[in-house]
Amino acid sequence: MNSHIYRINNEVDFNIAERTLCRCDMYQPSALLTKPASKCLELLITKKPGEIVKHNELYDYAWEKRTRETSPNTLYQTIFQTRRIIATTFNTKEQFILTLPREGFYFNPAVTIEPLKYKAKPPENCHARNLKLALHATNHESEIHARLNTLQQILLDVCDKVNFIEKLTRTKHGNKMSTG
Repeated sequence: MNSHIYRINNEVDFNIAERTLCRCDMYQPSALLTKPASKCLELLITKKPGEIVKHNELYDYAWEKRTRETSPNTLYQTIFQTRRIIATTFNTKEQFILTLPREGFYFNPAVTIEPLKYKAKPPENCHARNLKLALHATNHESEIHARLNTLQQILLDVCDKVNFIEKLTRTKHGNKMSTG
């Protein structure tokens, strides 16, 4: 259909070309969709809000007209898996893909879908953004490790001094006992 990125509920980006769902507001690995799941989601979100996508449309688009090879169970399993990935990515129980029994599916009209368009430069994909966040976290982590190493060294120095003082004290007590 096209190679846009769609923002869903201002929380998650659906990248059609990469077949990924990625949270916009936090570091989290992208969720990779299967090709049929990505195609089904693409078809559902590119329709008008609440517009029903018939089973045959999904078969033709997602499985590239191999409808004889694709069973209804496969379609329903694909929709189920897509719903599960969406629920996990959004951390919600809200239904995004709704069913019209024996007819098809539609995307919940209460959910906002915004096609993202970029003029000057291409959008930063989720992997690049997540990598930047991970590097920032890693830099922060390495700073914490450096401080922990310093504290550990101080603690070891204190322990060495305590051991030295104990030995010195035992030696002095031992000398007093042998002379006294």
